[in-house]
Amino acid sequence: MLAIIGDLHLGPKELETVIPGVYKKQLSTLDKIVEASNEKGCRDFFFVGDIFDTAEPDFKYQRAFALWLRKKIKDGNIFHFIPGNHDSDSVDKHSLVFIDLVRVFIKKGLINVYLKPQVVTFDDCPVFVFLHPYIMDMPKGCKYALGHFAFSGARGDNGFVIKTKNQPKGNWILGDFHTPQRGKGYRYVGSVTQIKFHESPEKQIIILDEGEISVVQHKPDYILAKANISEDSDFEKLRKDTYYMISVSSDFTLPSRWQEDFPNIKKYTVEGAVNKKAQVLLQDIVRSDNPLAGFDKYMEDVL
Repeated sequence: MLAIIGDLHLGPKELETVIPGVYKKQLSTLDKIVEASNEKGCRDFFFVGDIFDTAEPDFKYQRAFALWLRKKIKDGNIFHFIPGNHDSDSVDKHSLVFIDLVRVFIKKGLINVYLKPQVVTFDDCPVFVFLHPYIMDMPKGCKYALGHFAFSGARGDNGFVIKTKNQPKGNWILGDFHTPQRGKGYRYVGSVTQIKFHESPEKQIIILDEGEISVVQHKPDYILAKANISEDSDFEKLRKDTYYMISVSSDFTLPSRWQEDFPNIKKYTVEGAVNKKAQVLLQDIVRSDNPLAGFDKYMEDVL
């Protein structure tokens, strides 16, 4: 039995800025996932990329994750990793250098880091292990493939459909997008917890057992949400167990003690006119292989 875990992004920079120490809640969420999986008899865990938020994570996060792994391995678990796009600047430079802190477990086969495409067998089920930035078809004889990339036709976390050249053959279980979803030939596990305020709080892992897939949902140890504030009564609708990013109506004045009275509001913006041209540019960017697609034309129109 294999538990497949999506993007962790341990210590997300933007979120740590407004919610210091949120990485501890990410790890406590992992605790619940591992414990629930252990109860089902699962001892193998596969992280499909973006373990950290950057290729050079702060040592604090590396150490915290290494200590977490040591504890779980001593409980009888085995862990498998591939780097994602956030983990790696190149094949040779990636955040999985943290394994130096747990090297003794690698020698014992209790931690496996895959840095090249290969076939790995879990409970007699051959699985193609495939990491960023490689793109290739799943080899014959494999039932599933694990990877980390944007599959054409999938929906990004901002809601737009992604158009890329990436449509390799196979049954893909992927990391990259944080919203759980499935389409023809692929499914995304989704992130362990929310990383951005606009993301859905619905989270899951995937269990591969004797060649069959099942989905197991879990509740993260923190919840992010967005809310609109246009009058005092809107504050009463906010849940105390949720961190908020609020959008304040331009004709509403925030009360003087709003930060003291509502400490779970972590970010706020003031409503304004939407730049239609910028909105079109954003859509072009997320739908294109080229992150600067349409930029020249946009600048011509603006200038």
